[in-house]
Amino acid sequence: MLRTDLRRALRALSPRQRFVLRERVLRRRILRDVAADLGCSYENVRLIERKALAILRRRLRGYENFSPRGSD
Repeated sequence: MLRTDLRRALRALSPRQRFVLRERVLRRRILRDVAADLGCSYENVRLIERKALAILRRRLRGYENFSPRGSD
């Protein structure tokens, strides 16, 4: 259920928001480098990331205390 909800939540993001989150979270790139790739300012990338995370939090409400199997 979480996996399905997460996919659905990610689809709610714009391609630009998904790109920023992928680069920042999965590839651990700094804002300045992501901004250079997008051709925009550091501040703009920060705002894109902030809005994307807010969307994910809103859509995944209810999973705050989720614990993956075997993480005890």
